[in-house]
Amino acid sequence: MQALSGLHDQIPPFPRTLAMKIFEEELGSPVESFFSYVSEEPVAAASFGQVDLCLVILPHGQRCCLLYNR
Repeated sequence: MQALSGLHDQIPPFPRTLAMKIFEEELGSPVESFFSYVSEEPVAAASFGQVDLCLVILPHGQRCCLLYNR
């Protein structure tokens, strides 16, 4: 229980530029090659990461979420 006491679900998100850099480093391509839209502000942020909404380019512009680990 004590190990989990440092986790929080109401912490500020990390900068969008850092989130996009993490994504591009992990997948080896710019975000724009996968998604036609990525939200400017995350929909959730916590001690372990944050979540952005996005639209996948192919096949049909489906909505999805990106989860970034801190």
